[in-house]
Amino acid sequence: MLISERAYCWPRGIAQSRSEGNLVDMEVSKFSKNHITETIAVCKLNHQGGSVQLPDSDIIVHVPQGNITIGEFQEVSLRAFLDPPPKLNHNLSCTVSPLLEIRLSNPKTIRAILLEMKIGAEVKIDPLSQVMTKMVCLYSLDREGPFQALNNCYVYKDTIQAKFLDLSHVMYIVIAVQAEAIQPPAATIWNYIHKTTSIGIYGPKYIHPSFTVVFVALLKMDHQALVERLLQEAVILTSAVKLGRSWRELAEKSAGLTKHQMQAYEIPYRGKSGDVSAEMMWKPAYDFLYAWSSHNGNNCRDVLQDLQSALDRMKNPVTKQWRDLTGTLILVNSLQVLRVTAFTTSQEA
Repeated sequence: MLISERAYCWPRGIAQSRSEGNLVDMEVSKFSKNHITETIAVCKLNHQGGSVQLPDSDIIVHVPQGNITIGEFQEVSLRAFLDPPPKLNHNLSCTVSPLLEIRLSNPKTIRAILLEMKIGAEVKIDPLSQVMTKMVCLYSLDREGPFQALNNCYVYKDTIQAKFLDLSHVMYIVIAVQAEAIQPPAATIWNYIHKTTSIGIYGPKYIHPSFTVVFVALLKMDHQALVERLLQEAVILTSAVKLGRSWRELAEKSAGLTKHQMQAYEIPYRGKSGDVSAEMMWKPAYDFLYAWSSHNGNNCRDVLQDLQSALDRMKNPVTKQWRDLTGTLILVNSLQVLRVTAFTTSQEA
């Protein structure tokens, strides 16, 4: 999902007073300490209309002037999920946007809303791809579906614009590329599109073991370098979290950092007391590990082997209770074999 701590709201016309209702609220909900804070963008608009944008995203809902009844107010909230319904992803269909939830406080007083969203894919320009596939805006009243295609939808390169006339309190929208059939040599819908894969890794809690399972499917798409990079990032981040204040010992023993050099890593994260809190200590630890790992360049295997050796030499090695690093090393050393297996044809077998 899109993560932020603010919401953007642009009411049309002259700025209104708080009593007139053009204001921005934030509804922040934390799943637990193991998850990232989620923000829902909420904007209250009057007959002058306006726009609501999810921060740090290219998802905007426009309410044209005059589409809200004079004297009425409309509260529009946006929420995005990065986990669209699994039913929409298979050989003939692939989602290329987050699943967007739009909530309207009073849909009976509004005539239309416009959605503008940038997507993560384009249909390839070759004739076969153009004929076999189409970009669709799917709409549902329930998060799990069923979804139906929206007619008032326009695609220009990587931008989708859709107009909604049949409005409900809660609506779910997702963009997908779909094909009626797959024609050899293509094997799935992926062969007809250019898709940008963006993967975010957030701290400070541990990375779930299922994190590498995404990296084993990327192999099938021949993205071994990306798999290695993501594995390395995951291990460095998790190491930083597990180390906490112990990162100083690792920095001294593995890189010979002085006390002054270690303080330089911690200065950006010091609080009002002048110290780095225990909850924030993973951040300077991550900065150090990231810089330290760069001495091996792009060689993921060497980075992870050196890291494991350095952790093993500590007074209280975290590797005693943390076997995931050993497992990751085995996986990295097996990547080439896995890649060859993934691309073995029946004639080669």
